[in-house]
Amino acid sequence: MFSKVALTAFLLLSFSAIKAQESYSWFSPLEDKHVEGRLENQKLSAFNRLPDELESQVRKPVWELGKNSAGFYIDFQTTSPEIMVQYQVAGGLNMPHMPTTGVSGLDLYAYDTVNKEWGLWQL
Repeated sequence: MFSKVALTAFLLLSFSAIKAQESYSWFSPLEDKHVEGRLENQKLSAFNRLPDELESQVRKPVWELGKNSAGFYIDFQTTSPEIMVQYQVAGGLNMPHMPTTGVSGLDLYAYDTVNKEWGLWQL
């Protein structure tokens, strides 16, 4: 019995290792300046809305709101059957009055040009 369990575990781990070795093309939207929905300014840090030089000229609450990335988007096309997203959340993961996906999640909208259909996934 133990050998069957050990063999099954070994096979599952082996297949997981093979799957993990697949190659992916990673894309950083900040490096190629593909983040839409914000100022077109070379002096914007990360996903900020305001240029860095304004930090000392605006009140702290305004500067903090300027770090909010709500409304930003990345428009891209792919033929890939998979899309992997990696991101870090700077603030809290949720709020008492909002679901976690509304505070620290992201939405993926897809348009199928052949069937003229839209899809939505919330992550």
